[in-house]
Amino acid sequence: MKCMKYLFAFSVLLVIAAMNIHNFHAMYWKAENATVILKNCEDNCEFNGTLRIIPFDGRYKLETEDGEIVFGKDSFKMITVAVKK
Repeated sequence: MKCMKYLFAFSVLLVIAAMNIHNFHAMYWKAENATVILKNCEDNCEFNGTLRIIPFDGRYKLETEDGEIVFGKDSFKMITVAVKK
């Protein structure tokens, strides 16, 4: 009976971890030299910097020389990331 309790607790933890693995990955992910073009802006719509994902929120944060820009998934036209060889 005690074994079944541990098995149930382990199963619940495994399900929670599987549902949130992308959030844990977002804590460490970053893309340097990213270019972001925002939607619905009239002037200076292109920004360059280091792109990060805000964990548990799903929004993006672009760190530029002038500061930080936070935007949602539906707020940009295009994101370009330089690939390291």
